[in-house]
Amino acid sequence: TMPGAVPVVSGTPQVGRQLTGSVTDWDPTGSSLTYGWYVGGTLAQEGFSTSFVVPPAAVGKAIVLKVTGRKSGYTPRTIESLPTTPVLAGELTSARPTIRGYAKVGQTLMVSAGYWAPTGVKLAVRWKIGANPVTGPKGSQQTFVIPRTARGKRISVVVTGSLAGYATVKKTSAPTARVGR
Repeated sequence: TMPGAVPVVSGTPQVGRQLTGSVTDWDPTGSSLTYGWYVGGTLAQEGFSTSFVVPPAAVGKAIVLKVTGRKSGYTPRTIESLPTTPVLAGELTSARPTIRGYAKVGQTLMVSAGYWAPTGVKLAVRWKIGANPVTGPKGSQQTFVIPRTARGKRISVVVTGSLAGYATVKKTSAPTARVGR
């Protein structure tokens, strides 16, 4: 039987991050090694790759690397790593939104959410007059027509980014000047 060696997983077990598997001193030398990456006991990736990008479905689960060695004249052997700590939610790349337009009653303001990643992040917009969110569809559009009730108050916008496997992020713009007539 092939003696093998215990594989080691390095990297941070977090959605979107890359983990790397290594096996030092596999015995016998010259063995052909394949790598099986398991998330919560389910095979997620198999082949010759020593790296694995943690998928969103892995949140809260441990990852184990199983390495199988094959060499002529030996019975193949699979040895698994210790499990990682439970996978953490990923961190979205986010930006502070900006408001374009003039702070006057009847004028239209426009939000620019800035750069968010990874691809697929869903963005939700909520306009605020002073500390109060604007309810309903008027408060959730890319543009906002300033009502009379906003006179003398400042307007801001909150952009919320969400994506499965990632922690939700809320970013608030700087407030406008006080709304004039």
